[in-house]
Amino acid sequence: SPPLTGSSTLSRNLDALRHRFPALAQRLEHFPGKEQVRILRAKDGCLAYGFEQQGRVIPVTDIQQPARRLQAQLDQLGPQLADFTRPVLLIGLYPGNELQSIFQHSEDIKTPHCPQPIFVCVDSMICLYGFLQVFDAAALLESPRVQFFWHEDLPQFIDLLKTHPEVPHVFTLVSGANDPTLNKLLPPLGQFIQARETETHRLQAENEAYYNGIS
Repeated sequence: SPPLTGSSTLSRNLDALRHRFPALAQRLEHFPGKEQVRILRAKDGCLAYGFEQQGRVIPVTDIQQPARRLQAQLDQLGPQLADFTRPVLLIGLYPGNELQSIFQHSEDIKTPHCPQPIFVCVDSMICLYGFLQVFDAAALLESPRVQFFWHEDLPQFIDLLKTHPEVPHVFTLVSGANDPTLNKLLPPLGQFIQARETETHRLQAENEAYYNGIS
C-alpha cells in the first residue's frame, strides 16, 4: 500500500483531472462532503475510505481484507489483463490499487504492444476524492489510454462505443463495487455487447455467403 501522501499529490492530481476530465472535476468541486472524507487503514494494511458524520467515521470501502480481495481478482484475471488488445472496464475505486496496478503493468513492458484502453467508471465521490489524496496518479490521469467517467454517464459511454466500432467490445471487468451498483450498471453494457455480438455474427454470415456464392 502507498504511504498517505500530502496536499501536493492532491494538487497535481486535481490539475490533471481538470485538464482531462473537466466535467468530473467540476462535479467533485461541487461535492459538499469533501472535508468529511477520511483515509483509513484496513486490517490487512491496505487503504480504505470513509466518511465522517456527527463525529463517527463510516467506512465506505472494505476495511477488513481489501488487498487479498483485490489480488485474488487480479490473479484470476491475469491472462485477460495481459492481453493488451482487450480494454479494461474498472467500476469504482476500491481503493484504487487495482487501477494503479493494471495501468503500470502495461507501462512497464518495454516491447511494442497495443496501448491497452482503461475505462474507469466512478461511482463514488468519496472514493474518488480519497484516491486523489493518496495515490500519485497524475501520469495515469494524463494518459490518453485512460478514460474516467461518472456512472450516470454510462449511456453516453455506450453511445461512444457504438460510434467507434474499432474499440473491442469484450471488456475485462475489474470491480470491488457492491452488488446493487453492479446490478444497476452492467445490464445496459451487457445489452450493448450482446447487440454487437449479434451484428458481428450477421456480418460474418453475409461475408461467408458472398464468398460461397463466388466459389
